[in-house]
Amino acid sequence: MFYKLFVFIVIMIILYGVSDVKIQTSLYKTEDNVIIIQFPKAEWRDEPFFYMHCQEPTEKEKLEGKKSCRFHREVGDGEEKLEHFQGF
Repeated sequence: MFYKLFVFIVIMIILYGVSDVKIQTSLYKTEDNVIIIQFPKAEWRDEPFFYMHCQEPTEKEKLEGKKSCRFHREVGDGEEKLEHFQGF
């Protein structure tokens, strides 16, 4: 069991090292909490192979049926703005 946990932690550290990760949090509103992961890093690519954007939808977006996490293999579908950032 320890071996599986160790391998999982090592894989997560490697993925964090080769991806752009942006985390913003707020204590006041859950809608302000944002997690964005782009794989691979911006300096190694033009567009990411994998893109994940998680943000709690507003009440209006919940009524429209929008989900909190969106996954894209290609970002240029018009819904997401491609953000290039170099981590923190």
